[in-house]
Amino acid sequence: MKKAISIIIVNYNTSDLTIDCLSSIAKDKSIPPYEIILIDNASTDGSFDKFNELKWKNLVLVRNKENLGFAKAVNQGIKLSRGEYILLLNSDTTVKKGAIKKLIDFARRTKDAGVIAPRLLNADNSIQPSCFNLPSVSRAFKQYFLGQKGLLDKFYPTGKKPTVVESAVGAAFLITPIALKKVGLFDERYFMYFEDLDYCRRVNKKGLKVYYLPDSEIIHLHGQSGKNLASDKDQWKRLIPSSKIYYGTVNHYLINSIIRFSNLFRNKRGTILSVILLLLLVLPTISPLLRRGFFYMQDDLQAFRVQQMDKCFKDLQIPCRWVPDAGYGYGYPQFNYYPPFVYYLGELIHLLGFEFVDTVKILFVLGYLLSALSMFILLRLFTGNLPALVASLVYTYAPYKAVEVYVRGALSEFWAFVFFPLIFWSSYLLIKKGKSIYFVLLSLFLASLFTTHILMTISFFVPFLVWVLFWALHEKKVSSLFRVLLSGIFAFALSAFFVLPVAFERQYAHIETMTMGYFDYRKHFLGIYKLLFDREWGYGSSGFKDEKLNLSLGFVQWFFPLIFFLIFSFRKFILKTKKQSNYDLMIFIGFLLILFSLFIIHPRSIFIWENLPFLALFQFPWRFMTVALFLSAFVTGIGLTLFRRKSRLFLGILISVLAIFLNINYFKPRDWYFDIDDSKKFSGELWERQLTISIFDYLPIYATLPPWSKAPESPEIIFGDAKILSYNKGSDYQIGEVIVLSDKARIRAPIFDFPGMVVLANGKTIPHFNNDCSSQKYCLGLVTFDLDYGRYNVEIRLKDTPVRKIANIISLVSFCAIIFLLVKGKYEQKTS
Repeated sequence: MKKAISIIIVNYNTSDLTIDCLSSIAKDKSIPPYEIILIDNASTDGSFDKFNELKWKNLVLVRNKENLGFAKAVNQGIKLSRGEYILLLNSDTTVKKGAIKKLIDFARRTKDAGVIAPRLLNADNSIQPSCFNLPSVSRAFKQYFLGQKGLLDKFYPTGKKPTVVESAVGAAFLITPIALKKVGLFDERYFMYFEDLDYCRRVNKKGLKVYYLPDSEIIHLHGQSGKNLASDKDQWKRLIPSSKIYYGTVNHYLINSIIRFSNLFRNKRGTILSVILLLLLVLPTISPLLRRGFFYMQDDLQAFRVQQMDKCFKDLQIPCRWVPDAGYGYGYPQFNYYPPFVYYLGELIHLLGFEFVDTVKILFVLGYLLSALSMFILLRLFTGNLPALVASLVYTYAPYKAVEVYVRGALSEFWAFVFFPLIFWSSYLLIKKGKSIYFVLLSLFLASLFTTHILMTISFFVPFLVWVLFWALHEKKVSSLFRVLLSGIFAFALSAFFVLPVAFERQYAHIETMTMGYFDYRKHFLGIYKLLFDREWGYGSSGFKDEKLNLSLGFVQWFFPLIFFLIFSFRKFILKTKKQSNYDLMIFIGFLLILFSLFIIHPRSIFIWENLPFLALFQFPWRFMTVALFLSAFVTGIGLTLFRRKSRLFLGILISVLAIFLNINYFKPRDWYFDIDDSKKFSGELWERQLTISIFDYLPIYATLPPWSKAPESPEIIFGDAKILSYNKGSDYQIGEVIVLSDKARIRAPIFDFPGMVVLANGKTIPHFNNDCSSQKYCLGLVTFDLDYGRYNVEIRLKDTPVRKIANIISLVSFCAIIFLLVKGKYEQKTS
């Protein structure tokens, strides 16, 4: 017999709730003839047996062998139904008297109704939001970014009249016959969630309406019907597959990104605004770099090094060791000795489509921005946003920071500023929390510093050692020092491809000139005035009487750490304050380390330099200014915590204004050449100059002196009758075709000999030598070899020595281990 309505309920392990729902229906005598179709989705709590005991005439029981999900189970019920109308009820609902009749009556007199939803009530009879605007990317953007409230939130219409809405919660809604005819069944791709939104969306598309009927009231114990599908913390995961179906994968991720970023901004608004303000305030330091052209710098090889790295990449010479054009075209082992990290990064930027000269400018810009951000991250770990912001500005607006870029052009040394704060940050968290992710990060940051500038790594060693000892003792986690040590070993292993050849193959290159003459450290100490008070600015060189090179720490950078140190000392030794905070101790120790760093630069420290011969490789004692500046910025930020809120704000603004005002005019180049691009930089006189700058640095040991003229394009025939039919040069190889017409011929290739260099003739390795210097002014140590009568395909190539092979393997294995630890760390984060 035809029924007025079929009530469909889906149950999964909620038998008690379902029976309560059924009882509420049975008590309501106002309902027109109805049937209840109860779908049990393979419950494991004995639900079906309990329902079977009810033996109601108008109850149809369906038992599924597996959990088919909500949409599929509802469709089962619809297909079995004999009612004119379909009412979906969750098992966690309780029907109030007259609610169902009111839904049917409204449906009969409202011809455009597709879905009719009752007013849902909580257990305490308060109104439960149960209506939605159909969600979309544009609505998500408007709500979370433009502040238009309620576009994606559940709501309930006020008033007592029926209201047209876009969608309603499927916990209880009535589907009309016309909707079933035009829209059809539920989309069975939805296992759980979003099936109601999808159905309402389809109803709207067919020109029908979704109504909210406040006169009809049903109690809904929200979330109880699906609670047994997953644990509370994992319920949200069930939304993801359905969300991707409803929105489409791209829109799913777009909406989630919008919501997540908005929530992050809401929770971290102060921090995000502080970072934005920091980046804006740092802009004057980089603004000269944001224009066409290039500028004068003392180390004018930065673009050349990136260009040579590019040639290595094109030849798949990775790691890059030998560059083809340096040494006046004879090539030499530039990156076997010179730290390569920044130039690898530069190559990645170049591969994005930037010219080499623009790549160098981008690297300098990134150095300023990332060093400011890394200092902010470090200070934010211990303080609020204001001290972190101030410390970052002090770290940025320093005379030495301007000298590094706009005078010296010391790209690698400049980038060390990025890693100092990050190493402090990650080592502290490794000691405190001991998680794999911090072990990995510390290893990566240390390895990056190793391969960015070895001398900066050495200068940073003492502060880093003091830092980890301080926190290990303070946290009473001395065992954590082993993790830090292991992280350092990992970092060494990651950078072994570079560090080991530097350590074990130094004797194969001329490095003696790097500590002689102008580069003798004794010529470059700074007195008190130059260290602290010098305000003169110029673009000269260190070590000359009228050098006009500002190498000072900066007034703000030493004055305020001194003030904070004096405040600590007054409290400790005059007021006899017994309780000392971490901040007090960090100020005290940090200031002593600043003094030590400055002392190393002063002539009075000569005894230290004389007793530690390796320090001579620093060439310029004032290179320790990098560490002094890092420590001064850190102490300044920590020092602000000594003051109460209003005083801290005033002092923070004062320090920031002084740092910017006193130093902003230093951040500009001596000369700017608007017409310089790659085509001009790597041609003509400029190209010739780059082939010979610092030509003695890393010159292979077999060459007595640097070459006096540019390398020829093809080999030289020393004796015998031979012809070079073709000859090509790569980054670390030279290949050609040679015919020898005499019994024997001696051939000298235009490439320096170096350990690992091999010569192959027709695929077979042949002996070569480098001491036949006939017709040369002095011996250049070029690759020379003899060939007998015949035709040869000749290849000269730099191969790895045992040291380089071992170093590469160590780095590769360590890199794989780091990937494993990253995955492990990600897993730890998820489980926590």
